Amino acid sequence: MERQGADNRRYAKLLMAGAALLLAGCNSVFVLTGNPLQPSSKLAIAQTTLATGTAGSAYSSAVAATGGTSPYTYSASNLPNGLSINNTTGAVTGIPAASAVGTSTVTVEVRDSTQPTAESTTANLSTTIAAAVVAPSTLTITTTSLPGGTAGTAYSGCLLYTSRCV
Repeated sequence: MERQGADNRRYAKLLMAGAALLLAGCNSVFVLTGNPLQPSSKLAIAQTTLATGTAGSAYSSAVAATGGTSPYTYSASNLPNGLSINNTTGAVTGIPAASAVGTSTVTVEVRDSTQPTAESTTANLSTTIAAAVVAPSTLTITTTSLPGGTAGTAYSGCLLYTSRCV
């Protein structure tokens, strides 16, 4: 009801400005488009999930709001460790920690700039963080020969190796 009152006042101001222009001798055409009494579309969060990510790797996902009055303010709770939300853009970024592996339900709240009272909406968005893939290492034996042995007796020899990640 409060919002409709604000819309009515805005519409009345437009009508008064148009009447003042006509009385002042302005012969311009004054056209109102749309329905100023119709409230703007309801504030909503556009998606139901966030992007998937990998622990230890850069992560980026966006929360998008529609309707209401921009600019919007974003906040989130239960984000995986290592991630944060930008309160003005809705970007969720960071480097997920190893402890963040698994599926999380993140509660996102968006607040608009409607005056005199801002609207807000929340959504539960799921995201999955996968474990980091560890590159296999290559093992290279560098020993070129072993001492001779005797059948039926204990044998001892040493193998040397190097290891590197690929």
